[in-house]
Amino acid sequence: MSLIYRKEIDGLRAIAVVPVILFHAKIPWFSGGYVGVDIFLVISGFLITSIILDECDAGTFTIAGFYERRARRILPALFFVMFCTIPFAWLWMPPIQLTEYAKSLVATTFFSSNFLFWKEIGYFMTEAAEKPLLHTWSLAIEEQYYLFYPVLLSTFWFLGKRKLAVGVGLVALVSFGISLWGFPSDSGANFYLMPSRAYELLAGSVLAFTEQNRPLRTRFGIFGLQVLSCIGLLMIGLAIIGLGEGTPSSGPFLLLPVVGTWILLAFAVPGTIVNQLLSQRLLVSVGLVSYSAYLWHQPLFAFARLRDVNAPGTLLNGFICILVGILAYLSWRYIELPFRHRQTFTRREIFTFAAASALSISAIGLVGGLTKIGNLRFLDAELAAVAPVISTDSECNWKVPLPQFPKIETCHFGVQSGDAPIILWGDSHADALLAAADEAFKESGKVGLRVRNRYCRPLVGTYDSQEFSRKNADICAKSQAAVVDFLEVLKPRAVVIAMRWTFQLFPIEGKIDELAFDNGEGGREQESYRTYAVLNSSGLLAMGADEKADTIRKFIKSFAVIGVPILIQYPVPEVGWNVASLNFKRLVSTGVVPKEITTSFHRYNERNAFIIGVLDSVIKAPNTLAIKVSEILCNSYVADRCAVQMKGIPFYFDDDHLSKDGAKLVVAEILSKLG
Repeated sequence: MSLIYRKEIDGLRAIAVVPVILFHAKIPWFSGGYVGVDIFLVISGFLITSIILDECDAGTFTIAGFYERRARRILPALFFVMFCTIPFAWLWMPPIQLTEYAKSLVATTFFSSNFLFWKEIGYFMTEAAEKPLLHTWSLAIEEQYYLFYPVLLSTFWFLGKRKLAVGVGLVALVSFGISLWGFPSDSGANFYLMPSRAYELLAGSVLAFTEQNRPLRTRFGIFGLQVLSCIGLLMIGLAIIGLGEGTPSSGPFLLLPVVGTWILLAFAVPGTIVNQLLSQRLLVSVGLVSYSAYLWHQPLFAFARLRDVNAPGTLLNGFICILVGILAYLSWRYIELPFRHRQTFTRREIFTFAAASALSISAIGLVGGLTKIGNLRFLDAELAAVAPVISTDSECNWKVPLPQFPKIETCHFGVQSGDAPIILWGDSHADALLAAADEAFKESGKVGLRVRNRYCRPLVGTYDSQEFSRKNADICAKSQAAVVDFLEVLKPRAVVIAMRWTFQLFPIEGKIDELAFDNGEGGREQESYRTYAVLNSSGLLAMGADEKADTIRKFIKSFAVIGVPILIQYPVPEVGWNVASLNFKRLVSTGVVPKEITTSFHRYNERNAFIIGVLDSVIKAPNTLAIKVSEILCNSYVADRCAVQMKGIPFYFDDDHLSKDGAKLVVAEILSKLG
């Protein structure tokens, strides 16, 4: 079979790229627009495999020729867009984000950005929406796939196409199995890594094999083709409209766009209504520039978010969509097309261009990622505001006190020996106290011990409802019992529990209805969608208020057997704005850092009413004390407001974690309670 140009495939590319752009523009009805990436991967697997099979049949396939085509197709526009992002990153990114961006330059150049973004998932990393090169994860997966696939296909060509097709199909099933079960405790790996995504490319490859002899379309009459192609389009439409950010990032739900695309490629042939629709001139034109449109959309949206104090509104998002279209056409017309023609650039020239661009971008990325060159833009006082001291557990010298439970870890801070240690337990809000606690404990001669049990969530007894398994629940229960036994023998001075309670409990209908905090003044977080559940008396997952309240009480009560004071840090007021980013934006736009930033105390109480009520009931127990952060920060500096930054000194380093200066206030309260 000779691969001929099919207009409807370019129309299908338009169906893929437009929802992706509108999804990032927060346009209603496109909550599942991100599945456009999955559509692209199926198309890519089909077209590339078809080309390889045709060339292998003709005896003209070469690895050098294959990678030359990939270089011409992918690299010129990609490198051009990357170069364009550099000056805006320098101007509009605060130090932490600039460092992360610099690392992404290097990773993107070598098609490994999916690994970088997977590793960067976490509380202390830049919001995904503000990463200009985040979308290159899909290019990385595609190129990693094509690093091996053509080599293996040509190497085993002697087996014959039938056996190769069976082999490709089996690998596709394995990949789909990995997407379902391979990373049960790591949804980020499921989303970003090639093993759980390869089945999408392989689905297209399997179709290419079936089209070689007797295409599927020849086995149906026109009525059957009409019905099947309509079903394929409907599946894609349902995915775009029906899926959302809470949908698992891989697995059965993504079969809607994957299978739908497969059906369209197989059955949307000339003569069908769907083919006529996809072959419309407007859709085909959008499809032709879809690669450039995909490259441009994420940087434009990211820089808009970086530049504005508040999230871009509908008007700005609409303007960005139009700008994406304009830039897509220009880069397609003046960059993509010229580099595709051998008459314009020879193989040697295209590889030389690729190597020179890769080296240049990597050099810039390495300088930015390995040095603090971005700090040179600021005076010392400005730097303290745009890059507050971050306290994390990354500098801890972790040890394993219980060899039978290697994921139970401890880390000393403060003085290394002396009185019984003060235990610090919790999530990243506990980590945010470490630097200040280490300093204060050394001054007062106290021993600190950060303890974590990575078999469980920090709020033991709650489970990520997307990743829950009975096995995980069992090991969590056993390991936590081991932690308590360990502490009972250790006999610490006290146990301090600090965590982002409301976040850890989402959702509770009518009480905690939003994961992302909205301060009501233009600041709204961009959290990933998560739901946390608890096991009820029937052994089933539950999300009700009563079940979660009981879980909190049991969790805190489990430490009571140790017989030492338990200090509970009440919720830290959330901000809504990333404080470092807000300071940077104000500095760029006005030339000065704001002296004062505050948020509504009423909003805090409203947001945390449920957990405050539960904790109030808990601290009535003997030897249980409250550390009320709201009494430290709210109504103390400004009436009815919670202090976020005073006299230009930030108490936070992002939108909910205390900076070292903010943590000092809390640590002082902890020490005063202990006497």
